[in-house]
Amino acid sequence: MNIGFRQAEPRDTVCIHELLFHLGYSTPWEKVCQAFATLLQNPEYLCLLAVLDSNGQVVGMMTLRTTTCLRLAGPQVSIEELVVHPDWRGQGIGHALMAHALEHARTCGAIRLEVLTSENRLSTQRGFYEKVGFRRADSRVYRLDFFQATHEAPNNTRQSTLKISGDSL
Repeated sequence: MNIGFRQAEPRDTVCIHELLFHLGYSTPWEKVCQAFATLLQNPEYLCLLAVLDSNGQVVGMMTLRTTTCLRLAGPQVSIEELVVHPDWRGQGIGHALMAHALEHARTCGAIRLEVLTSENRLSTQRGFYEKVGFRRADSRVYRLDFFQATHEAPNNTRQSTLKISGDSL
């Protein structure tokens, strides 16, 4: 089995949608199309695909986002999505994608390469990220979800439940 790697293109939308499903997201087709088109136009993002050399089948995907962080005084690369099709897991494709992430981070002079992942993901439970050199950070993630990807976008009348008081800032 020979695997090649290439940047994603608009023609890859169907594969991207399928891989997101295997990552656990049931994002509607129309929303994936819109988000993927936007991502491809944004120079902060790189969407890399793992492709079988024999027939061009896409078997994995990784999305990287590079931003300049004031707290680091330089660039940080974040792995936004990383997924290998279930039929191809356990064959080193995830490790190869991570090697590309590391090379990309080095090439753009990143100070940090990070990934946020769920404790419930099998890859996290198996220690995948530690095996490829990551260490667990002493951080927490907090978020406000305004709508879920499986629902329609909020209309202008929907209000956030965010509570801000003057003494809490």
